[in-house]
Amino acid sequence: MLAIVLGAALVLVACAGRASSDSAASQRTYSSPGFHYAVTYDDAAFAARLESDASGSGLDLLLPGVGKVHADAQVLIVAAKAPASLPQYLRGEFQLTALRPRQAPRRPSLAAFSREPYLRKLRARGWLTSRPREVTLGGLPAFRFTMRFRGVSAVDYALYRGAFIYAINLEAPSKRWPAVGPSLEAVARSFAVTP
Repeated sequence: MLAIVLGAALVLVACAGRASSDSAASQRTYSSPGFHYAVTYDDAAFAARLESDASGSGLDLLLPGVGKVHADAQVLIVAAKAPASLPQYLRGEFQLTALRPRQAPRRPSLAAFSREPYLRKLRARGWLTSRPREVTLGGLPAFRFTMRFRGVSAVDYALYRGAFIYAINLEAPSKRWPAVGPSLEAVARSFAVTP
């Protein structure tokens, strides 16, 4: 869903993060010094692209699938520090519609998160396939929910850490989810905060 919303508004920008090889055959670690996180991915299955909207905020990392197995799957990580710098279309994705400018993101309760307009819209369209639930990702409390729309299955995570907020979106065609879902979830599980 996030990919559809963001697709038209994004432009490719220079690499702001770093990708480094891991000791495993094709494992790479992407590290984002500006947003203080890292993820590990299989570069035989995914190709890292760093993107941003014109203001330089928003989407930080896109891992589109490559090869026969993952070609139609992707991982998106959207990171933000200053909600005021986010365009309105991203504020909804980040559950920040009620924040005042320059207010640091604060992790809402599960009940408050579940009432967000973005989730209500998904629910009304019949796209939300699970209620948000609390999980831990990278040592941080997170919200996780799933959706299915137009033949695509997706898992979304929202994480809050001090002044930072992260949205992780995993997508693949529904009929292919059993084959590619585990490797998408592996990227999300590798999320780690960095100094």
